[in-house]
Amino acid sequence: MLPLTLLLTITIYDVGSIQMAESRGTWFGADTIHVPIAWCAVNGSQAVVSPNIPNPWGGVDTTTDEVLWRRHERVSDNIYINPAGISFRSAINDALHTSLNFPIISDPDPTLGSIGNVTKEDFLRREFKQVINECDSEWENRSKSGTVNGIPTINIRRFVHSDGIEDEDLIGTSLCKKDPSTGSCRVPYDGYAFVIDNFYTAYGASGGWNNDPFDQNLGHELGHALGLNHRDAPYALMNTSQQENGPGGTVNNIALDSAEIITARSNAVLVPGTEIDPNNNVFQGVVVRSIKVDNVEENETLLPYQDLSSVKVTFDKKQNITAIDQQLFGLIPKNILYNNESSTQYWTLIDLDNNTKTGGNQTILQDIGVPPTKFLGADLVLLGEVDENNNLTKSNNIRGSSWVFTQQGQNMTLLPSNMSRFNKETAILELHYRNKTTPLSEMDGLPIYDTISVKLNNSGNLVSINKPFSIQAIISYNGTIVDRLNDQTEDEGSSLILTQPFFPQCFINETAERGKNATIYVSGLLPNSNVHALIGPRFIANGTTTDFGNIKIDFTVPNDTNDGLHLITVGVDNTALTADCEIIVGK
Repeated sequence: MLPLTLLLTITIYDVGSIQMAESRGTWFGADTIHVPIAWCAVNGSQAVVSPNIPNPWGGVDTTTDEVLWRRHERVSDNIYINPAGISFRSAINDALHTSLNFPIISDPDPTLGSIGNVTKEDFLRREFKQVINECDSEWENRSKSGTVNGIPTINIRRFVHSDGIEDEDLIGTSLCKKDPSTGSCRVPYDGYAFVIDNFYTAYGASGGWNNDPFDQNLGHELGHALGLNHRDAPYALMNTSQQENGPGGTVNNIALDSAEIITARSNAVLVPGTEIDPNNNVFQGVVVRSIKVDNVEENETLLPYQDLSSVKVTFDKKQNITAIDQQLFGLIPKNILYNNESSTQYWTLIDLDNNTKTGGNQTILQDIGVPPTKFLGADLVLLGEVDENNNLTKSNNIRGSSWVFTQQGQNMTLLPSNMSRFNKETAILELHYRNKTTPLSEMDGLPIYDTISVKLNNSGNLVSINKPFSIQAIISYNGTIVDRLNDQTEDEGSSLILTQPFFPQCFINETAERGKNATIYVSGLLPNSNVHALIGPRFIANGTTTDFGNIKIDFTVPNDTNDGLHLITVGVDNTALTADCEIIVGK
């Protein structure tokens, strides 16, 4: 059993057709890890305008949800489950979301070639950041509480050059902000992945080179999003380019080594919404995140590092740390100076009890330097300023101050320095190629944006699960507000709740044998709905749920199924709502 702090157990009990079932999906005696994927598809990509991806085992995926869903199923079943005990699942959750379909977002710049493309050569990486902002916004808009889980993964049409000509080599990019001292993804986790539409890569599809049956491209990008670096061994998943040495010239570099497995598993549990699946029970992960997204590029004079993209609040239950991140639309220039006359300041105001009648008023806030604001009830105030010796290689390059409101003294009191830590974090894109024709100097380490991050010791229970709070973020220059979260609220702030997700569940109560029957027990799907079940990306059965959203599915294990651990997915038709588990085939 890996050393995890697991705080909540979900027991599957008899409701309708559901029976107590022991999950056999353990990985070498350790827990399997389910990582949510928060897909967004850019309009203009084939997954949106003409979804039509053949399944090697029969059938064709003809909806956006099916095409995207199959992508992470292929990666789970063929690349990650057996060597690493990791599977990827849909981030859609009926309890948290107002829509059960993956978001479709617009192309921020449809003038560059075909709609759905993203340009790679803009020095400011502007379109990358616009797509990230829009994907985050779509997930926040469909969240009932602001809770956003998983790795945002963006399906685009193609990457293009600045002249609009398609790049025939670049097929994916991704990032996770890393801790420079460990090389692992930073806490709180913050990663993204971009992949071109698998209309161009999927085996049997009608466009492109059609030689990637395992969706190695997506597997590679999710590897980066889980903290893996490039490794140019012949069969390595993380090779900088695809290797076409499989049958018929198909891509076959999907291998993970032992060090990569350790890294991927340790970072997977940092992803918000991750679940741990040991025998008998499913445990919720240790990280919960809520997000508020701001409009970007509201006016032409706004500098990228003074343009707020989003505010993320992350609670790590294991470490009892709350992190508040102001994600910016650009990079803070090196050697930017601050002094009493000229400075850019990053303020975050939080009403911890969501009560405007308690906390600091405008006079108290102005006493500590907060620009004029209509935000009421601030119990916690955070200020970050960029150090004059700002350097991308330094981890602690922000000077910051934190205040809490004391009811007795009716003022804002500075928190001790050991209660908060301020950092500037730089997001860096890693690039993935079909063939290594691009110079090595252009492959790695493309800075894209900075985040002002504050980690707070939560020993005083500043935030907790299911406790509403309000937040406002302000960026000021020379004492004048240049941007703030959601200008339409007239600076009054936005309400958030950190909510732990409960995903639908499935369990298998036996080790399966090829050609013989097995049974899936499912709970938590929509009631009285048609569902279909898959092993990996292969259809195996369908049925209809009960009044409680449960179902028992009997199926025959296909004769050509390989021994080992396999992903089982049961999904509601015409949605991206799924129950996910594992099955062991063979004895």
